[in-house]
Amino acid sequence: MPTIENYIVSNVFRSLLSCGPHYSCTNTQGSYMCVCAKGWTGPTCNDDVNECLGSPCNNSGQCINTQGSFKCKCPSGWTGKTCDSVDHCVSAPCENGGVCNSTGTSYTCTCELGWTGGNCSQDVDECTSQPCANNGTCNNTIGDFLCTCPQNWTGVLCESQPGETHNTGESFW
Repeated sequence: MPTIENYIVSNVFRSLLSCGPHYSCTNTQGSYMCVCAKGWTGPTCNDDVNECLGSPCNNSGQCINTQGSFKCKCPSGWTGKTCDSVDHCVSAPCENGGVCNSTGTSYTCTCELGWTGGNCSQDVDECTSQPCANNGTCNNTIGDFLCTCPQNWTGVLCESQPGETHNTGESFW
């Protein structure tokens, strides 16, 4: 004789087979109901909702329907899921290879090595850290620096002597 537990298990198993992968199942008196996840519809939750029919993209953005969702292709000057945020990076305010990040009401720049400032327009004076060894003279250049080495010293930082060998056993001169 079937028990109520067997009925519920059988009912849940049937709902797992009947409802698609985009659902949550709710037991009802003598049956079940598929509750579809956002972006899905139909009796078994296998039908994609075309969210583009509701025109979700703002500021003349182009809607692209995807499985269970949508994407907006925003026109120049706009950004965000529905093209509702101003793209403060459209004017390319970051200089010297800096990367612009639009932050909603403004922007920030991530500067390349050797540059600083709000728009990456200020040269970093690398010579303040005295990078040249062995009394080498540091010359700040735009976005970089050069060491002028005293006699008998060589290398990018004046760290080697001619004929000096290192781990490779090879001579520099």
